[in-house]
Amino acid sequence: MAGLTVGHALDPGTRIGPVADASQLAANLGQIKKCWSKGQLLVGCGKLSKRPTTGHFLSPALFTEAANLAGCRARRNRRAHRLRDPGMRL
Repeated sequence: MAGLTVGHALDPGTRIGPVADASQLAANLGQIKKCWSKGQLLVGCGKLSKRPTTGHFLSPALFTEAANLAGCRARRNRRAHRLRDPGMRL
């Protein structure tokens, strides 16, 4: 995961663009906190990243050692995918 660069969506070096908006960022952070509080081991970062451009940048989170993943499954942000590729069918 170290090779996944978080940054501006139009930067060619970026592999993970910004979170769509503040409400989605809050939901993502809440999900990370929920999974961590259920005893899952956070091995990825899952933290806010500061970048020179405006946006909500969150590094990827990876949980392991989970006996029960119920309620802590990965959720895709379909709006972000749609913004990057308007022709993409969801």
